[in-house]
Amino acid sequence: MHIKTISGLAINPHALETHDIDLRDIAHGLSQVHPWPQARECYSLAQRAVHMMEIARAPSAFSPGMSAETEREFRSMSAWCLLMNAPAAYGLRPDEDAFGIALLAIARRCCLGPRHELVLARIDAMVQAAERAALFGLPLGDPAVDDLPATMMVVPAAAAEAERMFLSSLEDFAW
Repeated sequence: MHIKTISGLAINPHALETHDIDLRDIAHGLSQVHPWPQARECYSLAQRAVHMMEIARAPSAFSPGMSAETEREFRSMSAWCLLMNAPAAYGLRPDEDAFGIALLAIARRCCLGPRHELVLARIDAMVQAAERAALFGLPLGDPAVDDLPATMMVVPAAAAEAERMFLSSLEDFAW
């Protein structure tokens, strides 16, 4: 099965290769995927990715004296936060084998370092708690989220704005 992406590429998402990946396609696709379809307001995976990246970057913003190696780790973690759901931009689900294959191709395309699963899971849980609170009015239930700066809290946006936010965040990295 082939699809034509917004950039004009004809690709097979179930056999994604490095040369098939255009970051603009990922930004557009993620801005169209909504993790909370029953939410009263529009909130996309592109927005989630940006919020996760902001949370991952927060410690580095407050630690100006960190070593170059630690700074590289924070940049790598931030990039993973931005791209960990990228295969969903091609219509792939996390429970599909093709999702993992596509994620590896994206990691190679973007020269991402090793994944830190526990840290990514923790950041994802924090963002999901903030999403539930903002989109459904549910209690946060996570003291760590209560301490997040207001700029990192969930604010729904239209798809075009979410795509712009994601593309703007991509500019922070040398791909």
